Amino acid sequence: LIELRLVYFTVADTRGAGYLDTDHFGIRFPERASYFSLTGIAQRWLRDLLWDVLSERLRAPDCPRTGGAFDNARRGCVELGAVDDLTTYPDVYAAMLRFVADQRHRERTGLASLAVHRSDGKASTVTATTRKIVLDAVRKVLRTALESGRVERLGLDRRFVLAAPLSPPSTAAPRRPFPDQVARA
Repeated sequence: LIELRLVYFTVADTRGAGYLDTDHFGIRFPERASYFSLTGIAQRWLRDLLWDVLSERLRAPDCPRTGGAFDNARRGCVELGAVDDLTTYPDVYAAMLRFVADQRHRERTGLASLAVHRSDGKASTVTATTRKIVLDAVRKVLRTALESGRVERLGLDRRFVLAAPLSPPSTAAPRRPFPDQVARA
């Protein structure tokens, strides 16, 4: 099936089907399959936007060496896509502000994620780390789309993109596997 998908689906076909196949771009991340599903993103425009951004990353000379950045981008867009107001509310800017506030509230109170689930099927708990991953990924995807002109082509409000905040740097102490004297030696 994996090889047949490469033969019967073109790169453009995969966009419509809601997935990326990294083998189409000549890339295979270590210990990963080439099939990268985007079907968990509820809004078609957001899924297509993410597909465009990720396919550009796969074509870029500085393509990531692992799939972590792709996983983070998908996670952020799945969470953002779980916001009902994103499709029904006329002001997507207000929906983004509510999404950011909701993510922060879920982190503070230890509530479950909107859409992301663990491997056992239970909803993932929003922590400081997962909130940072989600908000940073959403911001990166939307800013890339803004810089490329896709936001204007979609008719999205520029304020919607700019409302996705940059998370502050982690307050955790830097990881030092060796005491300073050993590291200096």
